[in-house]
Amino acid sequence: MSRIVLIVLVAAMVVAGCGDDSAPQEPSAAGNATATSTAAAPDAAALAGTWLRTLTRKDLKAANASLDGPPEGLPVGRLKLIIEPDGAVFAVFPDGGDEEAAFEATGDRVKVTGNACGDPAASATYRWERSGESLTLIPIDNDCPERQAVLDGTWRPG
Repeated sequence: MSRIVLIVLVAAMVVAGCGDDSAPQEPSAAGNATATSTAAAPDAAALAGTWLRTLTRKDLKAANASLDGPPEGLPVGRLKLIIEPDGAVFAVFPDGGDEEAAFEATGDRVKVTGNACGDPAASATYRWERSGESLTLIPIDNDCPERQAVLDGTWRPG
């Protein structure tokens, strides 16, 4: 009997010592822990598609962006974000205007580079999440209120 207990204890110690070497977990937007995958990091192709969301005055205010509207500020209404598999990004605004940028995805992070707040080389970092068919972009480092107002939030397929 004691021999069986000893074997079970040794087996339990071996299993406990074979832990996961993956990166630690970090909280998601909802505050829950999400596992970090050790699989190869996805690239911009994982984000590719046409995405839609509505830009509101509330979004502009939350980002401290101009509430003036065009030509100095952003137009409120339906936004379209087109992300190509190669990382090229096109944002189409409700008034028909557009901006071009580039996405570079590494794991659950995406670096956005392109004209923002008058700087053609401006960049920002976001965390992205896919839930069902939606894409959510969460700012980590973004110094441009207008870009933040446009990108922050949940996008639906379009």
